[in-house]
Amino acid sequence: MKPYGSSVFRSSRYQLLIRLTIVCLAFCIPAVCQNTNGRIIGIVTDPQGAAVAGARVTVTNAGTNVRRTVLTDGTGSFQVLDLPIGRYVVAVEMKSFTKTVTQPQELNINQSLRVDVALKI
Repeated sequence: MKPYGSSVFRSSRYQLLIRLTIVCLAFCIPAVCQNTNGRIIGIVTDPQGAAVAGARVTVTNAGTNVRRTVLTDGTGSFQVLDLPIGRYVVAVEMKSFTKTVTQPQELNINQSLRVDVALKI
């Protein structure tokens, strides 16, 4: 008497399905893990070092002139995610403060580029 299910595991179709699944996983998992983008994060503060909430932060790709704008949160923090690699300028604006613009900085693959900005009155 054959053990339960033994003919299923010996089936050539079943073995082919298992092999195809393994091959697909071997090629698909590394592709999902790769990320060709980066992000820019930072904190905006006033001259005394206190966090500035609600400041407008504009990140501009110096090569393509594509812009993304976010606002700082209650802790003065901001983050701009999924940016293509390239050189970026960060501009920060807030009422009662002078607009601050940084020099272009290089953003690389999978990098979290930190750009902290201290505003001036």
